[in-house]
Amino acid sequence: MLNAGEFSDTANTWPITFAVYQLGTGCTDQPTNQFTIEQSDYSNGKAKVDVVGTHTMQKVYNNDALSTWAREPLKQGCFVKMVKGTYPQLSSALNESRGKKPRGWLHQGSLGYMVSNSNNIGEGTTNSGVWLVSGSAYKGNGFNVMPKNFDRACVNFTARRAIAPTWYNEQDNYHAPDTSNPKY
Repeated sequence: MLNAGEFSDTANTWPITFAVYQLGTGCTDQPTNQFTIEQSDYSNGKAKVDVVGTHTMQKVYNNDALSTWAREPLKQGCFVKMVKGTYPQLSSALNESRGKKPRGWLHQGSLGYMVSNSNNIGEGTTNSGVWLVSGSAYKGNGFNVMPKNFDRACVNFTARRAIAPTWYNEQDNYHAPDTSNPKY
């Protein structure tokens, strides 16, 4: 795995990985893959590639994703959708969206709406990737924060703000927490 910025006129915010995967008869699915993190060095007229670390990528299937886990309690209840137009569709904490097709809905009794844009670190940690509003948001990539999922919404928000994206981890996905672990 190397930083794309090693090539001229290329952004240095994402990785390039040269990998060959083969899943044949009798093979099992591997949940993790480990990559060396490499960096080129040119000094004293000599070019070399240094291994500067390792990174383990873990598969996160949709049913084990943090974004699925945070929404799960909402599937267990019957919520009444409020009529669109009776509440603002927000594009930020204080600005109403002027878009023609707002996608977020509010349910009666909702404490707010959490935009949770993607389940990967690169999209999920930025100000545009995770935010909470007291109304609804114009984005459909979110969910209502209800008393039933309040704790999960807090975990979702915290995890997405606690992990800093780097060029080598920003395509990693958030995994649902192990709620049976005493550290949870």
